[in-house]
Amino acid sequence: MARWALAMSAAGRLDDRDVRGLQAGLTADWGADGTFGAGALDLGWALLAARAAAMEPPQLALERLRLTQGTDGGWPSRSGARADTVTTATALQALATWGEPRDSDTVRRARRWLLRQQRRDGGFPVWRGRRSTAVETAWATLGIRALGDDPRSASWRRRGGGGPLGYLRRLQGASGGVVVTAGGRESVLATALTALAFAGRPLPLESTASAVVVSHGPRVIRRSPVDGGHPGEVVLVAYRDNPGGTGVDPGQVRFVVGGRDVTAAARVTSLGLQVATNRVGPRPATAVLLLTDRAGNSSRTVWTIGR
Repeated sequence: MARWALAMSAAGRLDDRDVRGLQAGLTADWGADGTFGAGALDLGWALLAARAAAMEPPQLALERLRLTQGTDGGWPSRSGARADTVTTATALQALATWGEPRDSDTVRRARRWLLRQQRRDGGFPVWRGRRSTAVETAWATLGIRALGDDPRSASWRRRGGGGPLGYLRRLQGASGGVVVTAGGRESVLATALTALAFAGRPLPLESTASAVVVSHGPRVIRRSPVDGGHPGEVVLVAYRDNPGGTGVDPGQVRFVVGGRDVTAAARVTSLGLQVATNRVGPRPATAVLLLTDRAGNSSRTVWTIGR
């Protein structure tokens, strides 16, 4: 469910029905103590999906994820398991998207753990001492980005082997496909994850459909309907502040459709808004969303709501 939600969100294809179903599914499966699924890997994915659904996770969820970090700085997929690269990188992305400070003790310990796992070829194994793979290396690269680091920097380059992106390039064939390990067969999974690593952004990826005019303020990350699309029962917009920002101020959100301010008819939170389609007036119409964070930085997004 979480992986599907992130893929659909990145493509700008999550509609209001999808979002309501995702919110209901996450709410039903989340424990009162913040747990989700079998352990840290499932919890990390759930936190990423909650962001895609513009849904506040349970208050204890982030603290639960912090508590599952091992004493060595890595995260195991479940209790009793050994910390691994994929789970650690997933946890870092989940924490980052919900505003974990990059200089927190949790993040610093995870960074040291990743540095210890990296091999001399620039790649990452599932566990220290194992062979590097494209899957683990691509996922580690996303975790490095979530740290606020650049995987091309000197910190992540190994003498004679280069960095993680160089390792991935060596595994890419003339067809564009990527093998899991040197000498192996091309893999759809390895290729897809390498594409994410080359994209230069951690999860959750944002749809490029939204046109934010002012880039220093909060950003729209999903809309339903998309530009020119036909709305369902509700118009839904998800947004967030830039990493390290102060957060969107719900009291400063303004939503204007067809020249009429419909903010009062909308349900507005720090993560998004939704308003019944029958409250937005005649269509097609130009929609304008004004967002302001708590530091006063603002943005303006304009699109068309179809009939």
